[in-house]
Amino acid sequence: MDIESKDDFVRKGSLAEVVVGIIVSPVARMRAVNREPSLRLSLTVFLLVMLVVSIGTVLADAELAAQLGGSAVVFAVLMPLAIFILFTQAGVCFGAARLLGARGSFANLLSLFALANIPSFFMAPLALVSFVPGIAGGILHGLGSFVLSTWVMVLAIIAVRETFQVTTGRALLIYGLPILLLVGLVVLVAGAAFLLYAQ
Repeated sequence: MDIESKDDFVRKGSLAEVVVGIIVSPVARMRAVNREPSLRLSLTVFLLVMLVVSIGTVLADAELAAQLGGSAVVFAVLMPLAIFILFTQAGVCFGAARLLGARGSFANLLSLFALANIPSFFMAPLALVSFVPGIAGGILHGLGSFVLSTWVMVLAIIAVRETFQVTTGRALLIYGLPILLLVGLVVLVAGAAFLLYAQ
């Protein structure tokens, strides 16, 4: 893969253009990125979003952050964990796509998956909702988290579709196959453990 120059980085769009594009017109922006990917730009956006998420996590539960060793420890754990999850998700989906006969670029998929996490940015302001007194704060926070998680998942499915140039149904299968296999494995292990201990 060619190393991008600073000029290439700027020409492919500013951070603000990419972020707004993913929120306002995700399909068009993902198609544009897929045609002319910038892994450096996508990973920069991803790291900035995860930094905001980490700050939101610390602000939302200062007591938990203190128990874990302080905000610096939370950042030191959450950032590498987010990167690990991103690469693992892209790798597993890429493997599932190849298994199902789809062809595409791993770098493009990784780039689009990084951008699919942009709605997670709103987790930080959403954390403030948890301070609303009574049960309302918990309900609003839970509902907001569900909406943002669903949004990220939909964008990830679009990312799969655009990377491998497949139908939405096939993209959903590629995205969901690893999850189904994992659930199946957990059920199988739990069933075997139950049978073992039942005797």
